Amino acid sequence: VKFLDQNGNEIGKRGILHNDAVPLDDIPDAMVKAALATEDRRFFEHGGVDWLGTLRAAVNTFVLRKKIQGGSTITQQTAKAMLISSEGFEAGTKKSLTRKIREFILAKRLERAFEKEEILWMYLNGVYLGHHSYGVQAAAENYYRKNVEDLTLEEAALVAGLPQAPSRYSPFSHPEAAKDRRRYVLRRMFEEGMISPEERAAAAQAEVKVFGVDDMFRETAPFYVETVRRQVVDRYGNERLLHDGL
Repeated sequence: VKFLDQNGNEIGKRGILHNDAVPLDDIPDAMVKAALATEDRRFFEHGGVDWLGTLRAAVNTFVLRKKIQGGSTITQQTAKAMLISSEGFEAGTKKSLTRKIREFILAKRLERAFEKEEILWMYLNGVYLGHHSYGVQAAAENYYRKNVEDLTLEEAALVAGLPQAPSRYSPFSHPEAAKDRRRYVLRRMFEEGMISPEERAAAAQAEVKVFGVDDMFRETAPFYVETVRRQVVDRYGNERLLHDGL
């Protein structure tokens, strides 16, 4: 659903997939590889849940006491995004065994219902990437004022590093942290044989240069949009809000 102000200007969107979703073929290879290397290198091998990755994250977090790590696959992250969209952020992110089991079940159902490429498409077009950007096309427009198909390697790597902590790695607010995170993404791509040493070095040294679009939506209108969203849900129901393109 799109929210417009009295002058017809778009000030917000809500829903599982927004109108700026792009076909997988239009997403550059660098963007796809960066996402896979960073979020789920065994995506095309597992059945929705990477038990080996989950076990490794649990050992690192609770046994070795290293930095807390997640073991969620791209399929699980897509399932989690769907739960958040349908039930709200608090319920969809609640740290409970019941919520995690439901996420696992939904992930397995997604794997049975869709091809891997379709799940990857849903993830890339729906993942939250900070500053009201849902999906890689919205992030490309938001941060670089260009279409996702035109992103360079260093730009794609920066965007791919955002899902873990969009606020912490925001290139607007924390450019140095964003650069460090981009360096990690490029290292993972190099380790997976996706880029050459020369490509890695050039992209890692590139300046973090973003072009934010300043508008009222980023400062005050989220409260207005949330008020209207609740009115839409009360009047038409959550399913229409999420799916009907109002």
